[in-house]
Amino acid sequence: MTLRNPERRNALNAELCRGIQLAVERVEHEGCRSLVITGTGEVFCAGADLTGGVFSSGFANQNVAMLRTIERSKLIIIAYVNGAAIGAGAQLAMACDLRVADDEAFFALPVAKMGFALDNWTVRRLESLVGGGFARTILYTGDPFHVKESAAHGLVNKVGNIDDALAWAQEIATYAPLTLHHLKLVFNNDLAQQQPTPMQAAAAKTAWISEDLKEARRAFAEGRRPRFRGI
Repeated sequence: MTLRNPERRNALNAELCRGIQLAVERVEHEGCRSLVITGTGEVFCAGADLTGGVFSSGFANQNVAMLRTIERSKLIIIAYVNGAAIGAGAQLAMACDLRVADDEAFFALPVAKMGFALDNWTVRRLESLVGGGFARTILYTGDPFHVKESAAHGLVNKVGNIDDALAWAQEIATYAPLTLHHLKLVFNNDLAQQQPTPMQAAAAKTAWISEDLKEARRAFAEGRRPRFRGI
């Protein structure tokens, strides 16, 4: 399955999230056992489409529905990360069961530079994949991490090309599906499934309605660095 939004570097909007969700459901219904998700061109997914209403609850809800569908599917889903996986693109890759990346791939979750609160699922899933120390480095700095460093910390399972990803998916599809489904259920029953505490929920809401977030959106539109004030 290939993300096709080349004008926006495969950035996600509600429509594309819905399309991914439906495609995963259809592939599973057709009796397939594995699936590879990648992006068209030289980018996996540049994140949320900031011109496409992504600050609305509609996008947030559809993005969560897409991630949950991938997570709960009986398919073993491999992300072939063919370039940048930023923000929502990194979330999409993290929801998949395995990640194959090419030599030019990198991951970034620059929320601290953009002023909004990241959902608990993403924080905890990242922690589950790479460990608490590296997860903190990724999130507190917002810096991109390239394929070799990502592979060293477990975010990338294999470095290779699309043929490698497809061959791996085809091989895994020959394995015992009930065993794989059980493993997937166990792996995904991590801290990402916990609901936010009242304090965490309040802190997230504060960030989402803050002047800092408004400033970040203005700065993006004006092509400058935001000036955060903590209000």
